[in-house]
This record gives sequence, structure tokens and C-alpha cells, in this order.
Amino acid sequence: MGKFLLLIVVFFISSAPIYAEEFNVKGYELNISASRRGNNVEVSGRLYGGHYCKNLKLEIFCHNEFGNIAHVTIVLDNAGGSGSKLIEGSDQLIIGQGSDWKVSSVFINCISDGGY
Repeated sequence: MGKFLLLIVVFFISSAPIYAEEFNVKGYELNISASRRGNNVEVSGRLYGGHYCKNLKLEIFCHNEFGNIAHVTIVLDNAGGSGSKLIEGSDQLIIGQGSDWKVSSVFINCISDGGY
């Protein structure tokens, strides 16, 4: 039991904090964060508002304390308008160093507006 408790304490002490970044791109509000899990950089958050788009493409760029860059592409179905959409995606790391990942920039493009 003592080893298990020690393992939990070490895990929480060594885990890098996750900071959510806020972006406003083309009328869409985003609250998004990046973190490392194994050999992947994972992004997650929420998209609010903006014009309705049947297929909304998000290009998300992240960086870490060593200057490494990750790029995550996500396509959200039926995004925009009222309510919010969950944002989740990941990029596999080629260079394995660094744990403090942050979202640098977000680019948005409506690739199909569904005829509206």
C-alpha cells in the first residue's frame, strides 16, 4: 500500500499543469489546451458560437518548452450557432522531449456549409 501511495504522489508532483488558451477566430470562441500523453500531444477543449458550418476544419498548432511543434487537424460536424462543440485530437511526436505543451495558434476554415 505504501508503494502505491508513493507512486500516486510522484505522479501528481511530476505531472505538468495544463493551461487552457482562449482564441477568437472568425467569430468562433475556443477554449483549448494541449498536453502530452505518451508519444502524443493531445488537444481538447470547446468551440462556441460562430456561423453554422456543416464541416468546420480546425488546424491547431502547439509548442513546448524546447521549441518543438505539434500540428493537430480536426473536422467538426455541424459546428457553430448556439451551444458548443467538443474539440479533441492528437498528433504523434517525432521528437520525444518536453512535457509543457501549449496551443500557439488556431486556424479555422468552413469546408462545407451545407448549402446555407
